[in-house]
Amino acid sequence: QGAEEKRLLAAEGTGGRIALPDCAELKKRVEDLSKRRYPEINRHFLHSAVLSVRVGLACACALPLTWLMPKSEDWKIYWSLLPNIIPAIVLTVNLSLSTTVLHALKSLVGVCLAIGNAYFLSFFPNGNTAIAFLDFAVFSVVILWLNLHIKTKLIAMSLTPAFVMKYAHPTKEIEFRGTFLEELQATLFWQIVGVALAIFSVLVPTPQLSFIKLRRDGASACLEAAAFVSSVTKYLTGTEKSLYIHMMKSRMTNFKKFSLSMRGLADEAWWEGFDLGCLGPHRMSSKRLSELLHRLHRSFVVLDVCANKEEFGDRHTNVMNPMRGVLSEFCEQTENLIFSTASNIIDLGRDMTTSKREVEELADTVTRIQQNVIERWTEVRRENTDSGLGLHKDLRTESFFIGTLSHVASLLVDFARAEASDGNIQKVVVGKQDLKAIFSWQVLSHHMHLNFVLRNFCSVNLAFAMGLFFYGYDAGMAVFVALMMSTTPGAALTKNLGRMQGTVLGMLVGNVLFMFLSYHAHWIYQCALIFLFESLTHFIYFYSEEYGHIGCLLAIFGGKVLIVPCTGGFTDEQQSQRDTVAYHNFYLLAMALGIITTVDLLFFSEPASAMVRRRLYRAMDTLVKQFSDFLSQGQAATLELREEASAAVLAELGKAEKLCAEAHQEPRWHKAPFRVTLVTLLIEKFTLLNADIQVLQHVLQSTDEDLTASVCSKPGFKRVSKVLVEHMQRMQTLVRLVLDHESCESLDFSNIDGVEQKTKGELLRDLKTTEIGLEQLVGECREAFAERLRHTQTAPKAEKDIACKLCVIFSMIEEVTEGIIAIIVCTAERL
Repeated sequence: QGAEEKRLLAAEGTGGRIALPDCAELKKRVEDLSKRRYPEINRHFLHSAVLSVRVGLACACALPLTWLMPKSEDWKIYWSLLPNIIPAIVLTVNLSLSTTVLHALKSLVGVCLAIGNAYFLSFFPNGNTAIAFLDFAVFSVVILWLNLHIKTKLIAMSLTPAFVMKYAHPTKEIEFRGTFLEELQATLFWQIVGVALAIFSVLVPTPQLSFIKLRRDGASACLEAAAFVSSVTKYLTGTEKSLYIHMMKSRMTNFKKFSLSMRGLADEAWWEGFDLGCLGPHRMSSKRLSELLHRLHRSFVVLDVCANKEEFGDRHTNVMNPMRGVLSEFCEQTENLIFSTASNIIDLGRDMTTSKREVEELADTVTRIQQNVIERWTEVRRENTDSGLGLHKDLRTESFFIGTLSHVASLLVDFARAEASDGNIQKVVVGKQDLKAIFSWQVLSHHMHLNFVLRNFCSVNLAFAMGLFFYGYDAGMAVFVALMMSTTPGAALTKNLGRMQGTVLGMLVGNVLFMFLSYHAHWIYQCALIFLFESLTHFIYFYSEEYGHIGCLLAIFGGKVLIVPCTGGFTDEQQSQRDTVAYHNFYLLAMALGIITTVDLLFFSEPASAMVRRRLYRAMDTLVKQFSDFLSQGQAATLELREEASAAVLAELGKAEKLCAEAHQEPRWHKAPFRVTLVTLLIEKFTLLNADIQVLQHVLQSTDEDLTASVCSKPGFKRVSKVLVEHMQRMQTLVRLVLDHESCESLDFSNIDGVEQKTKGELLRDLKTTEIGLEQLVGECREAFAERLRHTQTAPKAEKDIACKLCVIFSMIEEVTEGIIAIIVCTAERL
């Protein structure tokens, strides 16, 4: 505060302008916000270990809580349903308070749905198996069909069988009425207690808040953004290639990771404070910052393209030597603006009046230097080209770089000024879209969702019918089936084996440890065993992506055995009874796994390898169609359509990448091994090609309409477009040809249209015609815009300069061409 006051006093004699802090001071401020405890330890490991210990303590605390319960006959049902507290904790707790609260609401909704259905049954005379079976069938199909969260479905479907079996059992009406409603109350009671313990575990001793992670990741993203801008400027103002370019790529990777994390955390944080007080403006500002970082990433991809394309010839050295000073100053003030804006949003303890004035001053400074950069570049460009038009091939990458760097600064300036202005912040209630999505017909009618409904409906109803008619109203088989539901069948055998491991080991280890407690019957030993067992299984649950579902089942089934109060040693009769119960549970589990596996195989729409190919083809077709339409129509799609198409492509590629591991492990029988390496490479290259295509369309859309229309109407552009469209179609044919070939026999493509008699060299030779057409397009644009290129008045910013705009367009066409070449080469090498 003292430093802020000094700057304000110093500003009184300079017309009110604030003396700006240096870059080191601003950078240290943001670094302090990004620091975390124990930075030398893996972040995911530390978070998983700490949270698993917290959950273990919460589960262990559940046992002492029972001391507050009376041991009279009136509370007998409450004691019998005590094991339900473990699934309530396990299925609620998550990595932060916000997600834990969200899961708590979802689990309570699941319990209320099950209790509501049971209460509805209480109006009918009990003992009617037909009504029971019909009710369970209708309830299961409705719950499975609605677009509810999987945990909501899991809890509702795992509790309902026991309630319906209780109704179907032919007991006396008076006895049924007396215990059924009390059982519903006890179930709701233990669910609320379990949810409370789960929330307690992420609050004590220190809260695990999304707001803290949001602030830390936001500061880290801004640090990486500033470092990337500095790195790429230093590299491209140098005189030769170096390993520094790989450091830039690591910066961009880290920036993408932190910015993506911010986008999700900004919505999650709403559940921690509901936007009350200063939390609302802070969360909304952080959300807008995450959106800015998302836009910056697109420009960083372009800057990375510039760095990769630069060859560092003599002409590059001649033009960059006089530009190095002004670009360094520009880069330094841009970093200052990033740090100042970030600390203004993230640091709640700052003086907002002073910080807003500081941001405005920095924005004005960056704008002023932007003008200096384009004036200096126009002068240098004219001195180093014969024609003075600035479209020379050796200077195209430099104009590309300066125009993109200026665009990055403009994004930051516009954002900083918008944040510094006093505007009313509209509060947004998170969750409205989720409520609407429950009844979304697009989701409810999707074939994959219908496949999920059909598979799980048949599995759980078959298990319920067997328990109802053949196993003496035993709901255990249906409960096991419900707890092992999955959204996608995937590699059914692999998933079901994992479920079997988690369930069997959980029950087995739980019974073994409980037998140990029978010889050391003390509540301290029992609490210690619960703590150790739940901590270990939850660590597997949180830490391992591959074995997380096994850890979850271990924690549920083992914990349900261990939480039962132990009163001492067992008699032979009690031991025999426990063995019988354990064997019966294992038997029901084996039957449940048999039902799930059989039904999954019967309704198995396609193997994981086929789903990978379908996702990849869908992404490729969407990308090619959008770009082909753009090339044929000569104008870019609207921003909303482009972002929607790009998001669809990335979503399909992401799903294909997740399924690759399952496809690699699935039994291939008579087929050749799955081409996991080729698919992984194609996913990576299609991701890059999608980014390049989106940037090219964005550049053409942001350019003035006269320039875009003129460029797209040139014969050279039409020739380039025709060659690109033809070879994108050939790329589609080649990719489908190679991936669809699953036989061990050599690939025969002699009768495939568009590929016959086309060796790899001929394909690439044809694509080289794009380079010739591009140079013809450059010549046509040089003639068409000669007057505007020779205009003596410089543009206000580099991204507004016509030469820089044209260089960006030409460079991105080259990059898209190289992306198509890379995919064709990658596929052709694996013919």
